[in-house]
Amino acid sequence: MRITATIQDSQIKDLLIFTNASTKTGAINAALQDWIAHKKRQKLKSFRGQLDIQDYSQEQTKLEAKKISKLYDHRTH
Repeated sequence: MRITATIQDSQIKDLLIFTNASTKTGAINAALQDWIAHKKRQKLKSFRGQLDIQDYSQEQTKLEAKKISKLYDHRTH
């Protein structure tokens, strides 16, 4: 999307330095991506202590291994 914006020269210079971007567009895009990621992390952190999440990954892995084992055993007999 193309936009027109008035941004102070010093801010663009700083963006170019901090993002290591070679163009103004690249610097602005990098800064926006970083800011959006930061805001998303903040939002996730705001849920800390409010959600009760159970980790069933180990149980799921065991169930999948049993299924694979049964399939393998069934094919070999």
